[in-house]
Amino acid sequence: MLNAVGITNYIHEHKVGNYFIDFAFLDKKMALEIDGSQHLTEESVAHDQIRDERLRSEGWTIFRIPWKNIKTDSGRAFLKDMFSQFLIKYRSMQVIV
Repeated sequence: MLNAVGITNYIHEHKVGNYFIDFAFLDKKMALEIDGSQHLTEESVAHDQIRDERLRSEGWTIFRIPWKNIKTDSGRAFLKDMFSQFLIKYRSMQVIV
């Protein structure tokens, strides 16, 4: 999806400390996280909060797209909307030198 809209400057599974970022945009210090259904457990939610706080303390902006079933019309519409929101945020951020 990212390449389809001309965004190619990311690293997939970029390691920061003890964590891996799904899609890291180093020039903007932005992390795009695509959360599968495994992120819905109480334990995973707590872990993600700690992880996000750590990354934010290091200057990262985190954008999470939560899991939805993309086999349904509503799931596909949700994903499209979330991706549009990500693009707005991404394009609004300045490059960090």
